Amino acid sequence: MRNKNNILKDFSLTALCFIFIMLLIKIFDYKSFTIFFKTILHCLVTSGIFICTVFAVYAIFSVFSKKTANWIASVLFGIIVFGEIGLTIYTNESGQLMGQELFLRPLSETIQTVAAAISLFWAIIITIAVIGGFALLANIARKRLHGKWISFFILTLSIISVPSVFFIDNILDSNNVGAKNHETSKMWYLAMSNINSDHKAENTVVDYDETLIDAFLAEHPDYIVPDKHYPLDRIDNVPDVLGPYFRGSDTKPDIVIILVESLGIEMMGNGLAPYLDSLAQHSLYWPNCLATTIRSYGATPAITSSTIGPKGFQFGVMPEHNSLFKILKSNGYKTNAFYGGDFSFDCISEYLIAQDIDYMSDFYNEYRSGTDKTLGNWWGYFDHVMFKRSIEEIEKFDSPLFCMITTITNHEALNIKNEEKQQEYSSKCDAVIAQMPPEKAVEYNKNKKRFCTMLYTDDCIKDFINQYKKLPNFDNTIFVITGDHSSGLILNNRLDYHRVPLIIWSPMLEKTGTFKSIVTHNDIAPSLNALLRDKYHLTTPEYVHWIGDGLNTSSDMEFNKKMVHVNYTREMRELVYNNYLYWTKNQWEDEQVNKINQDFTLDIIYNDSLKSELGSKLKLYKYICRYTYYNNKLTQHPIFEVPNYTVYQEIRSNSKLVCKTPDKKPSEVGVNIFKLLDNVIIHDSISKVKITLDAEVFVNDSLWQDEYMDIVFECTDTQTNCKAYYIEKLSKFIKSDIIKKGKWYDLSVSKEFLIDNHSKKLSVYVSSVKYDDQWVGGSTLTIGRRYIKIEVE
Repeated sequence: MRNKNNILKDFSLTALCFIFIMLLIKIFDYKSFTIFFKTILHCLVTSGIFICTVFAVYAIFSVFSKKTANWIASVLFGIIVFGEIGLTIYTNESGQLMGQELFLRPLSETIQTVAAAISLFWAIIITIAVIGGFALLANIARKRLHGKWISFFILTLSIISVPSVFFIDNILDSNNVGAKNHETSKMWYLAMSNINSDHKAENTVVDYDETLIDAFLAEHPDYIVPDKHYPLDRIDNVPDVLGPYFRGSDTKPDIVIILVESLGIEMMGNGLAPYLDSLAQHSLYWPNCLATTIRSYGATPAITSSTIGPKGFQFGVMPEHNSLFKILKSNGYKTNAFYGGDFSFDCISEYLIAQDIDYMSDFYNEYRSGTDKTLGNWWGYFDHVMFKRSIEEIEKFDSPLFCMITTITNHEALNIKNEEKQQEYSSKCDAVIAQMPPEKAVEYNKNKKRFCTMLYTDDCIKDFINQYKKLPNFDNTIFVITGDHSSGLILNNRLDYHRVPLIIWSPMLEKTGTFKSIVTHNDIAPSLNALLRDKYHLTTPEYVHWIGDGLNTSSDMEFNKKMVHVNYTREMRELVYNNYLYWTKNQWEDEQVNKINQDFTLDIIYNDSLKSELGSKLKLYKYICRYTYYNNKLTQHPIFEVPNYTVYQEIRSNSKLVCKTPDKKPSEVGVNIFKLLDNVIIHDSISKVKITLDAEVFVNDSLWQDEYMDIVFECTDTQTNCKAYYIEKLSKFIKSDIIKKGKWYDLSVSKEFLIDNHSKKLSVYVSSVKYDDQWVGGSTLTIGRRYIKIEVE
């Protein structure tokens, strides 16, 4: 009995030294007196759990040798202490807690990282000193300290700590990340992040929640939804508000949508877009239209199918959906898309292929393979060339036509490689700015070269419509002109990023009007569909899934839109709700509510109740978006049958693939390639192939969105060796709004390739970034479980 008591006494004294050192570390680490109690409580409980774990090892060895057991316990506690000190230093330096990343990085990288901070010799010396020093301290304590209270204290702490493992982290303030970094035990966090290795930062399985569905439908009492599992799929009762402005016709009208790069409202009404200003006076004009995003990727799906995805509609595996492309094609239209740039950018080609589009211009490859480089820049053809080539192609087609035309040159300062024209637009811009009030002129002069581009693009649109007048069906054509987003050059507030003009002009108009109410890109498709349904007797779907409710043609300023914005980093944290603009808190800014005034200025509203209400609304609309997108619950009434794909090949792997960016810039050493699928042959008898990748991704480093690695889908012609690529930032397909370092995330992406008469080789790989301004040397991510499915049609 005495021997057993000595064993417990010796272990208790060693454990007491461990608790004492851990408390000292926490006392030096804590940052605020208000969190001192929680810091100490968390330290005691986690230390108790570590003590129970070490005691299990100690008890086994004590059967054979008490002395060996004491030294092993001392070394194990010393390792935990050393880890706590090292991880505390890391957290204070980086602001991040170290989790699974420590073990997912190759050992060579960990050694290299340590060596960058301290020489390997001193790292070894310090390690031995800390662990050996703790063992020596524990040995002294076992010889000199006495008292049954010590064993009682350690036993009591252990008993209390064991059940606390289920709720220990809940004592932390999860809303204060900085505080949590200092409150928690660093070794505890490291252990738990690896034990819970399958933990996702955000639940990517979006369950059916009838309470939330009912709350959403209560927001829209006019929706007639037959099946609540498809909360947006409703009977089409959108009124035809455009019909009264148009003359009727027995001929199906051509529809031409011109999507203008960076055409914000700041370009209108001041002489920078004289043709569009003139056109607006003879059109149906909405000066207060809102784009869904501040980047181009959101515009085409929003305008043509009234949809929005959690990270942009075309990023991931798109749910079944209908669109103007599909509706018009089913009514005998030839559907076309014209663009001077690369359709694969931001996955727009993926969206267009999903529409079963008839024609997509190949202007980008035409320019890249041509010898005359004065016709464009690295984005592709200049606008005047793109419009000229578009007319040449349109002339070959028979009406009725649906054309989506996207400009590109207004993306940056004018540089059209024609000195005479360049000087002409510069002089025009000087003259326009000279007519502005002095304060306004100063602002516009700061970005004069960009505004020169708008004058140029305005002329290109004018020339295009004048050329279109020569086509036989011009008098029976409806033109829709809007911007993909604003230029961002003249901003009164953050809503101006989204504010674009919307012009509907046609020779078929019998009366015109300017409408001040807020409308959105998502309202265009519902109203065009209703116009074609009621005025021109096209066969349209009985059920629609529009996010928008149609254009508002009231002459008064009305606020009745409920719209989530997707920002630059693909987060849904901003909501327009009637006459309020709300955004959530993140690491850069606090939660805020603003009232939208009649003149589009914003006033901050300090009302906690309203803030809470709008926060709940944002969560509701985000839920509907994520639920319908990720579960393919947008519609159960697709116009076209789902493609009859058959599985060609499946590849599964559970091995971890660590992908690392080179330590030197890509301009010096190129890029690193990490293959997921390598040269699978597809035979020429197949017309279309679809590749779907589902994987788990561990994010090792905190990066800006454009600094993350690329995911590349490659299709190579076996005879000509010509390659078709889809290259996008891997982060765009991660199924979470916010991407944090040290977390596992689900990734899902699907790509389609049209196969011609030659067999093809398919490859999928991760590539480090290819541009120096996106490069972060040594950054890594880990691909875990993955499943690749190849389907053919």
